[in-house]
Amino acid sequence: MKTEYKFKENGLDWKIIVKNTDTKAFKFSTGTHAAFSLNGSPAENFVIELKKEPLTAVVCTPECYLQADKEGKAPLTKIYGEKEAGIIPVTNSGFGNGHLFTNITSDWVGLRNLKDNSLIKIQTKCFPYCMIWQNTSDTPQFVCLEPWQGLTDAENTDHNWDNKVGLSDLAAGKEFRCEQNIWVE
Repeated sequence: MKTEYKFKENGLDWKIIVKNTDTKAFKFSTGTHAAFSLNGSPAENFVIELKKEPLTAVVCTPECYLQADKEGKAPLTKIYGEKEAGIIPVTNSGFGNGHLFTNITSDWVGLRNLKDNSLIKIQTKCFPYCMIWQNTSDTPQFVCLEPWQGLTDAENTDHNWDNKVGLSDLAAGKEFRCEQNIWVE
């Protein structure tokens, strides 16, 4: 895997390249853990924002495994149930072990400062999953916006890489390229 970064006036161009130099196909996943500072401001001054449509959450166990349905298939999904479509308030209580989303049609996920209306965005196109997470002290210091290509293990995992859900296949001699650009509006 290779990453390329290029600073721009309003952000960062960030390319991820996975190249299969082998003679046989392999499975892979990739993702990032971008954290954005709240600059000492109260959590209620911020919201996480996506395209204005209802979100689909991936259901995880308290141990952070993917929950399986009655037939043992994972991931199990549900409607997230946010009050305003695509808007998730940041609070002092945080997101527990994180909230994981799928079926995202938004090309980005962002952190909006409600006091000055500024918005920092991270590109989600090419990433079928996105985790949001924050520290949960009395005063949250940061929020993480994490577009992912793969998933954690299911609760009924056999720990065999070839059976893991959410992986991407890459044929011999091929390349996977995506961008996870970050910019401020």
